[in-house]
Amino acid sequence: MKTVTHYFIGEGSEGCVIGDHTNPNFVSKIGFIYPIITEFKNIKCLPLHGPWVHPNEVELFKIDPKDVNDVLSLCPNLKETLKLIIDNPENDPYPPLYPPLFLHEVEFFNPYDNIYEMRMPFIKGIPYRDYLAILQNNSATIIQKPKFSKHGYKYRNITFSIPDEIIFKLLKALSNLYYELERLYNQYYIDYGNDLHGLNMLYNEETNTINLIDWTRLKIGDTSKTFSICKTALDMSNMFEEVLLSGVFSDIILQWLIDHNIIKNISYDEINFKDNIVLIDKKDLISVVSEYI
Repeated sequence: MKTVTHYFIGEGSEGCVIGDHTNPNFVSKIGFIYPIITEFKNIKCLPLHGPWVHPNEVELFKIDPKDVNDVLSLCPNLKETLKLIIDNPENDPYPPLYPPLFLHEVEFFNPYDNIYEMRMPFIKGIPYRDYLAILQNNSATIIQKPKFSKHGYKYRNITFSIPDEIIFKLLKALSNLYYELERLYNQYYIDYGNDLHGLNMLYNEETNTINLIDWTRLKIGDTSKTFSICKTALDMSNMFEEVLLSGVFSDIILQWLIDHNIIKNISYDEINFKDNIVLIDKKDLISVVSEYI
């Protein structure tokens, strides 16, 4: 793998993503054998169409040990982890596929044999969390965490205010993603797992779509719970709440929430400076919102 034309895109806890100027339609995720192969196998289990990379276009390669240093020059965290393993094999978060029987035999295992590349189609977009951060930077509101009462979460001084038209766009994008994940769960018995957050979601503002990346923690077969109460659905409910509550500074959005009974046990006149808002239960929130967008 030649790295002259490659560039750094991002790095997480289980891999580093790099691009190639000579092949802009694809990116590569570099990491240790276990998480890379795990994610590769998980992606191959996905249906062909959905908000994710096409499974048939994902390929797996072993990095030639002589090229590892060049590749890791683009991946600082991965490089540091490999150095720690070389200094002390007990630091290896992902032991070799066929580990030595005894620790003193570890010198027969070369950590440079443990680095793999997963090549996959490039997905246009920016991390959803980063998109929200841009919106926040364009606002001047006080950031405070919600306070919990016996009546539910009450938000005081909502973190940021999003323009009305963007709120409805984000709600539509989140709603479409939610129903794709529900379809994945109910029809294919696949749960995204416990790792759904704003850095694993790429938002494309032009198409108003969200695609998912990082399938390392996929769960297959365990769909005994109703989707609306599994962690993936609850994580999405939190994202809906964040967008909805960022709109309460707008009289239009606030009235929309009241008119559609999305605010629980409260009328417009009872809201004092918009700082005492309680939304309906998480398990009902997305279905109710989606009905009206």
